[in-house]
Amino acid sequence: MDVTARGKIVKDASSNFALQISPNQSFAIAPNDLLKTVEPLAGLPAVVTIRGELYHKPAGKKKAAAPEALKLLILEVQKKE
Repeated sequence: MDVTARGKIVKDASSNFALQISPNQSFAIAPNDLLKTVEPLAGLPAVVTIRGELYHKPAGKKKAAAPEALKLLILEVQKKE
């Protein structure tokens, strides 16, 4: 499932990065090279727009159970404000 989301980069309780969409909703970010481009924005009031992937269906399976914890894989950083 591909998504485009806008929010702030924050560090969660276990020092992992997350994209906070609203005060009550955030998505953990899977580590990759594009995460390094937005890491410096953690804790700042800057807003970013990210295109990413929350879930990828395994090849060859018709329907699989969704994982318990979804991690946002950044595919593109569209905008930094």
